[in-house]
Amino acid sequence: MAAPEGYNALGKIGISYKGDYDSNTTYERLDAVEHNGSTYLAIKDAPDGAPRDDKVNWIYLAKGFSGDIGDSEITFTEAENRENINTGESVKTVFGKIKKFFADLTAPAFAQMITSKDDLLATKVTGYVPDAKAVADAVSELNGNLNGLKFASILTSVTLLAANKQSFLGSLSDFGLPNNANVFGVFANCDWAVNVRFASNSKFYVYQIANVSHDAVFTLNFIVAYK
Repeated sequence: MAAPEGYNALGKIGISYKGDYDSNTTYERLDAVEHNGSTYLAIKDAPDGAPRDDKVNWIYLAKGFSGDIGDSEITFTEAENRENINTGESVKTVFGKIKKFFADLTAPAFAQMITSKDDLLATKVTGYVPDAKAVADAVSELNGNLNGLKFASILTSVTLLAANKQSFLGSLSDFGLPNNANVFGVFANCDWAVNVRFASNSKFYVYQIANVSHDAVFTLNFIVAYK
């Protein structure tokens, strides 16, 4: 329709919503379409390509998210303090809080959790965090083992030959201990050159911890913890 005499045609002056974007449709300036969860506005007639915020053919009218946001980029700043996440907070605020937790926790945040007593006692390397129950179970077992523990103080002497790094000292019964005693540890307070150990064959041995230059008699004073 031609403009009345004395007037100029203004052309299209209002936004026309066209629904979902259709690549087979030719759009005009101020046509609005929905595409991948966002609404775009054509800013020229016959815009080139699918809607995107290129400021040449299309601009955002309302920015949204598609059902799959896996490739979306999120810009955020680490929070100043550790705080809980609350409903209604923006995505960048939530990620900022998460980053703060990881930054403060450092290694434990990425460590593998030990969840059983057996694994706790068997683990000998760094990089693991024990679960509270695993620790409690280990302490409970230790307390059970210590319950009824006895101590025997033994004072004796031995002639240690310079040529022998280790010499037999005696069996459990030699020191008045039950033959079926379960020995948990030997704590020695001996001369500087020697020490005492309890071997897997249930016998005590004295051994050199410093080179003995000649045959000598050593006084041994040690305590045996057993059940």
